[in-house]
Amino acid sequence: MLKTVESLGEREVISIITGHIGLQNHLYKGVGHDAGFLDIEVESDEVLAINTDRSGLNAAVKFGLDDGQCVGDFAISHAVSDIVASGAKPISVAIAMLLPADTEISFLEQVMVGIVDAAKRYGVTITGGDTKKNSEFALVVTACGIAKKTHVLARNTVKADDLLVVTGNLGSFLLGMYAKKNDLPLTLIESIVIDKALIEQRPPFDLGLKLSGTGLMNACTDISDGLPAAIYNLCAASGLGCKIYDADIPVSSQLKRIQELTQLSNSVLSSAGGDWEYLYAISPDSFNQLMKQMPELYESLSVIGTAESHGEFIIEKAGEDHYLINNENDSFKKSPSGRGHFAQILSGESTPLGDKVI
Repeated sequence: MLKTVESLGEREVISIITGHIGLQNHLYKGVGHDAGFLDIEVESDEVLAINTDRSGLNAAVKFGLDDGQCVGDFAISHAVSDIVASGAKPISVAIAMLLPADTEISFLEQVMVGIVDAAKRYGVTITGGDTKKNSEFALVVTACGIAKKTHVLARNTVKADDLLVVTGNLGSFLLGMYAKKNDLPLTLIESIVIDKALIEQRPPFDLGLKLSGTGLMNACTDISDGLPAAIYNLCAASGLGCKIYDADIPVSSQLKRIQELTQLSNSVLSSAGGDWEYLYAISPDSFNQLMKQMPELYESLSVIGTAESHGEFIIEKAGEDHYLINNENDSFKKSPSGRGHFAQILSGESTPLGDKVI
């Protein structure tokens, strides 16, 4: 007989969870209290950064690519991503688990292995959390970090003529979804890139800490709901517009064949989300300084456009200017066709390319 959370009861389930957590650095008095106690000090020139995010079963589990470990990993990575994007170094996470009664204990333990491994990778302390019965599985993670006040990265601090810079590649998650749903035969390299994109939905953690630590960046946001949403989050919040170049949006060259099968441009692919990269705003002078100080970062960063004082959102594709539409992944809005966000993009129902600019 399979053990489930219902068959064992809450107390035993909590005992299993805390058993996985074990001893934690900086955790005073251990886990199991009404609150977790972090033994840390914050200096006068520092601030605490706090973020809460919810996640559920991810695509890798649904496609049978991995077990519950990637679910736990993603939950921690999801919350930590926003802390790093804010210019802070993450220090702790607290996790609320929403569990259906038929959740198998073996799956729960896999999730905990993913959570603990991710916490070790990011150097964060697990301070505790909560468990509740729910109709659907979900994890709610609250992450805390510490940032120097001079290194804090908000969304509303972009300046006119700032370069808009993206880390890594975009579109890999959507191309992976397309390949798996259509059961495409893949080369070994394509399989490796796609499996990594679907299973390891992790932010560029070390790169993010390195960039914020320079003090050269003006603003940042993670690209969780697609590139257009990230651009609007930064530029509109600062009362600015933008000029973006489709050809400069980074898409993996190793997935070029699959991109050609979808017939989707770089900007359309990047609007899907799921890639967990960062969008930064930085002045041209500071960017040149960054490249001189850290030339090894050249291949990790792509300049995709500039912030503009005119307030309009423009994207250039194949020599023609279009208005950039914010077609973000909005869970509150229902598609007229009933399709999900990724299906809307693949079908052409949702696109960031608006009318041509006359």
